[in-house]
Amino acid sequence: IAASGMLGAMIRGGAVPANQLDNVGRRLRETLESATSALAASPLVDGLGAVGSVAQGAKLPVQVRSAIEELVKTTNTSIDRASNPDTAEFAMVVYRGLITMRDRIVDLPADQKPVVGRTLSPLFARIQQMPAGKAGSEAAREVKAAKDALPGLQAMVGLAKPAPAKKC
Repeated sequence: IAASGMLGAMIRGGAVPANQLDNVGRRLRETLESATSALAASPLVDGLGAVGSVAQGAKLPVQVRSAIEELVKTTNTSIDRASNPDTAEFAMVVYRGLITMRDRIVDLPADQKPVVGRTLSPLFARIQQMPAGKAGSEAAREVKAAKDALPGLQAMVGLAKPAPAKKC
């Protein structure tokens, strides 16, 4: 787990050549899909985010889209796991996936956000339908956090209007 925690920093530090970003993203997703622990899976999500970050910095839109698509696949797998009471801790990976997607989406050119939004729409619907989890559990808090993050993400990609600012 400690070694995988350094993965994002290594990718951002140039350990992966730009022409290998797609392959690394796919391998990270494959590894994440076979992870048996949410704690082990979470740093891999960060690694996928790093792949997208490096691709954005290198102005490689195809690789950015690929990284987002791998995040979507990973998050869908994590939803399946989080919906099972025996592996409900994967709700943490769902939430982390959303935050990582947000970090990639915020830097996308405005014309690409609706395209990405169409890709994310089914995922957002699945998250909205996730079971709440056992009351008071960490999984229940993570599911709530994921659901609470949806309106902002939907607004970012043009699937919903931004919420009005609250007066202080």
